[in-house]
Amino acid sequence: MLPMFFYWNDSVFLPAYAVLLVLAIAGHRAWLRWRDRPEAESPRTPSPLTDPYAVAYLRGGADEAVRTAVFVLLYRGALQHLGKKNLQQVAGFNTAGLHPLEAQVLARFDTPRSAQGLLWESSWTRHLTDGYEARLQCAGLLNRRGALEGRVCRLLVIAALLLAIVRTVVSVQMGYTGFPLMVGATLVGLFLLRPGKGAQTALGKRALEQQKHAHQEWVHRAGSVDEATWVAAAFGVAALSATAYPMAMHVMPIMGRRTADGGGDSGTSMATGGDSSSSSDGGWCSSDSSSGDSGSCGDGGGGSSSD
Repeated sequence: MLPMFFYWNDSVFLPAYAVLLVLAIAGHRAWLRWRDRPEAESPRTPSPLTDPYAVAYLRGGADEAVRTAVFVLLYRGALQHLGKKNLQQVAGFNTAGLHPLEAQVLARFDTPRSAQGLLWESSWTRHLTDGYEARLQCAGLLNRRGALEGRVCRLLVIAALLLAIVRTVVSVQMGYTGFPLMVGATLVGLFLLRPGKGAQTALGKRALEQQKHAHQEWVHRAGSVDEATWVAAAFGVAALSATAYPMAMHVMPIMGRRTADGGGDSGTSMATGGDSSSSSDGGWCSSDSSSGDSGSCGDGGGGSSSD
């Protein structure tokens, strides 16, 4: 025997079902916001935004952090272009002043290879930048979308589908005609339960915009290694002026569109890549297996780049 809830007539059931859906969706959103709250900073866990590669990871994930490192190594003169998009480390280059991530990326160019070929090693790039995800999540800049979030979302979806199926069967048996409205409301509810595409939180998006504003002036002119590192991290190599940063073409080789920003050098910028959003969801209630349920907030990356 089913609960009486399923046998209510349409004039009672449909408003009650709509209220139930709204409460479920609002509660789920509130719980996700609570999960994404920033944790208190401590001397052991300073803001990740002091590291340019954390900013690059916030903007576009592991690939963008590694792409930025390749560009910076070219800017430093640690990598040389051999033709046909191949790069190789310069023999005898002093690695003492390199960021830890730069040093590990440079080591991969002991033999000639392309930047894109390195980025195809997705398991290596994720492992190299693994600490950044946890630090950005602890700072409330990236969403936590791990196994727990995936299980909760799937549970809500299954519950909504089962409720809709049972009510539809009862409606057919009882001669109720309002079940198409319930099915439509269920589909809308499932769409709203679907995780957002952007991995950045609202705080993360504001922080990235602040980084862009702080380093805007360096997009169209060459400066120090630190300046080049920060502007590439905040905007992406594809957004840089090819006139001021000619080595960028070896990281993002496709050229084309003109930069739209006014002022400064209006030179060409890379046409691909760019300011890509951080990892998007792969479908209903998908979860990133590397995230876990909580993640440690320990120090996961190196310090800031130095010249």
